[in-house]
Amino acid sequence: MSELVRTSSSESASPSSTVIQSPFLWNSLPLLEGNQEDNSQKKRGRPRMDDAEVVMDESTSEADKLRIIYKRRYARNYRQKLRADIMHQEELRQMLAKVEAENRQLKETLQELRQENSQILTRLVQSANLNLLHLAALSNHYSAGGSSSSS
Repeated sequence: MSELVRTSSSESASPSSTVIQSPFLWNSLPLLEGNQEDNSQKKRGRPRMDDAEVVMDESTSEADKLRIIYKRRYARNYRQKLRADIMHQEELRQMLAKVEAENRQLKETLQELRQENSQILTRLVQSANLNLLHLAALSNHYSAGGSSSSS
């Protein structure tokens, strides 16, 4: 009984021209048709026994039982660690986004304060220049007026 049937007769033909068909029709199997509707998650591999069933199974040797339980615990711990790492990374991403937003806001505030400081300094310099001009004018006025009034 042949498992695979080649439809191309030439051995040197390119792989794209060679089609391999199985004489076995997968659609004729009623194996998982009812189960696919019931389960929301896709089941892979052979059905597994619960851990308690593995321990109680008399057909499995003690060494195999220990190996199976150890592998399952290791896999559970590994998946739990991966989930925790993913959650931690997501928390770090959120914290980073928050810090970046705060950083942008602080930079904008700093720029506004620098502009305000520059405006204040400009007004102060202009005011000081006006005061110096008034003082110079008053000084000139008193020096010119003071010499004429004393004579």
